[in-house]
Amino acid sequence: MATPAITEDICDYMINNSLTPTTIGGLVPNSGINQYAVVEFPGLENIKTHGTPSANNTYTKLDQAMIQVQYRHTSAHTALTGILAGADLLDGKGSITINTRVYSFISMTARPRIIGREENGSLVYAADFRVSVIR
Repeated sequence: MATPAITEDICDYMINNSLTPTTIGGLVPNSGINQYAVVEFPGLENIKTHGTPSANNTYTKLDQAMIQVQYRHTSAHTALTGILAGADLLDGKGSITINTRVYSFISMTARPRIIGREENGSLVYAADFRVSVIR
């Protein structure tokens, strides 16, 4: 099996839980103020689990990734509420299936914080997560 598209899965999970609109790779300029984005960034190596190999002599592999969820809005209060909704949805999740793949855990590694202010006055908040999916 190929490496899972973790950002696509997390994006779909957020959309299916009413955190919309959500895009992949970054916030889209000039496409609305109220917006989420899921961005993957370098971090953890993929690992093989320890233990007995399967029948075809392979070990279960865990794809691990670091993702950032971003949220933008012109109101600081609404921006904070939005990123906290994203953090509440993802942080601490384990053994959930998203798009046929089993995510063994999703854990927040950096608390929600302001990462920027755009020219139109909107604020961008972000929270970082460590993600592990069984391959």
